[in-house]
Amino acid sequence: RERLPQDTPTHFGAFALAVTLLTLAIPLHLRAQGVTLAWAVEAPVLTYLAYRFRYAPVRGMAFVVLLLSVVRLFSAHWPLHAAEYDLLLNRRFLSAAIVPMAMALFALIHHRFRDESSGTDLRMKSIAAILAGWLGLLILNNELCAQFDYAPQADHMSGAAFLSDMAMQTAVWTVGSLGYLLAGWCWRTPGAWRAGMLPLCVAAGTALFAWIDRSMLPITHTTDWTAFCNVRFGVAALLGAVMVGHAIGMARAERHGVRTGIAGFLHVACILYGLAILTLETGGSFNAAHGYDGSTSRLAVTLAWAGYAAALLAAGFIWNGRSLRMAALILFGISSIKLLLIDMANANELVRIVAFLIVGILMLGASYLYHRLEKHLGAARTES
Repeated sequence: RERLPQDTPTHFGAFALAVTLLTLAIPLHLRAQGVTLAWAVEAPVLTYLAYRFRYAPVRGMAFVVLLLSVVRLFSAHWPLHAAEYDLLLNRRFLSAAIVPMAMALFALIHHRFRDESSGTDLRMKSIAAILAGWLGLLILNNELCAQFDYAPQADHMSGAAFLSDMAMQTAVWTVGSLGYLLAGWCWRTPGAWRAGMLPLCVAAGTALFAWIDRSMLPITHTTDWTAFCNVRFGVAALLGAVMVGHAIGMARAERHGVRTGIAGFLHVACILYGLAILTLETGGSFNAAHGYDGSTSRLAVTLAWAGYAAALLAAGFIWNGRSLRMAALILFGISSIKLLLIDMANANELVRIVAFLIVGILMLGASYLYHRLEKHLGAARTES
């Protein structure tokens, strides 16, 4: 380097040869799994050297090596476990975790040299950062939930084990989505919110799957879980809060001129998701396993819908959300029709009186709130 200070390719070739020899030593000590680790570690190192020596083609080659390490992880080492293992403190999990960590480091190096980055480099950085989060969540989810697969048969088939497994999966993907949400709030990047949609959808799927019927699996809602005061419903409610956070963040971004493309869809998804978990939890709490007949379960669901509609209506007035108020009115109408045509068919007189009384009070409250809103808006127009 002292003799040929301008000979950048020679300098870079010497460093690249040293890195290659160093990474080749890893598989010799770690056997087959070391190949994946060597590729994963080599990618950010080559990226750093490519920036230091201003050699752009190698940055693209480093990204290809990184993708190859991901492909090899799934083709040669997945699933991670085939027998009982020590949670988190095992060689296969720690080795697999190196791959998303290398992808995150790859993105950080690109961010560190962002002033020298091209458009292609920025795209590779974004892809690597998003994939690092997704892959890390997938590996963590597999590590935590595979414990239930290798539990004793009696525990594995029990309803409590199934619900705990589903709750854990929902929690993992919910926390991951929360991470993307916080990243979007901190850096005002719509890409982070969009990337958070995948873990959000996976979490919603696992949360709803936890209420699956006995006709599909030999497990169902266990009688020792208190309605609305159990881990399953708590995690599902946390997911709903994260989903609302995503919707609010995207709505604010669009008000500031940033196009997200899914803000309206996410608002509708939040309302439907809340209605779904409320319906499933209420119906599961009043099913035959708890000593209730079908008519009681259907009536309980209708009353839950009316209460949810009242909550949506109140939220629509507090935050001036017209879509929330419209959804509340539609749900009030559906609840009334269901109450008259379905729920009252086999109900006794006392149940009919109580049901009509509750729904009537909720509708009167809704009418009063709308009347107050009209007066307020009319006064505001007069003053203006």
